[in-house]
Amino acid sequence: MRPLSFFLGILMGTATAITFVLLVVDLIYFLLGGEYPRLRADYGALGASTALFLVLTAAAGLSFYAEVQRRRWWPMPAIFSLAWLVWIGFYFWP
Repeated sequence: MRPLSFFLGILMGTATAITFVLLVVDLIYFLLGGEYPRLRADYGALGASTALFLVLTAAAGLSFYAEVQRRRWWPMPAIFSLAWLVWIGFYFWP
């Protein structure tokens, strides 16, 4: 396994775990939103975070696949994954 494959695997696994947790929290907010109106106010930011990490998971998965299979087009999704990771960093920067 090449070093970039290792890094992309870590990125893919981390992004998948964060996305899964955010989807579970989305489900909990959806189920409890009627009983607790305060949760509805936070749903927009939670949905945006879920969408950001869902795109990162898809991009990291595609780039990991392209790198492991040694496809000729592997740089495109890898660059997009890293650029999207930087975008997420700027999005959440205080």
